[in-house]
Amino acid sequence: MKAAATLLSHVTTLALGLVILIMIIIAVSNLGVDVGKTSLRSQLSLTLEKTASQVIDFYSFSKENELKPNNDEEVILRSMKLDLPDKISNNKYSLKFDGNVLSIKSGEIEINRTLNINIDLEGEALPSAFLQLKRENSNNIIKDKIVLVD
Repeated sequence: MKAAATLLSHVTTLALGLVILIMIIIAVSNLGVDVGKTSLRSQLSLTLEKTASQVIDFYSFSKENELKPNNDEEVILRSMKLDLPDKISNNKYSLKFDGNVLSIKSGEIEINRTLNINIDLEGEALPSAFLQLKRENSNNIIKDKIVLVD
């Protein structure tokens, strides 16, 4: 009887130890996933800020340029390949311009940035894209836009 009680005590201790070990492994694993997501989010934010800086540079250029296209004509005032990494933290990502909002997305993580500029932004592309500053004259109304193109 005493041997059975000792055996039961040892089995219970081992089972409890195993449960605690599994819980520690799960907690450490979840911490690694959270750190990975935080790192990805941080690097996406930096890439978005770099893109925003390039867009603001294009906007400044448009304000200084006085070229007026002919009626019902569109011209490209400036074009530049984006200087961005192909992947961030070994993850693919995409950029999107909509109105005055820049977005960057990788998997389920999406970060948006609104720019306080008076110019339309449009397009969606991978990081190997080009920025184009276009000016159009539609019925003698001049309108600039910055477009993201592959």
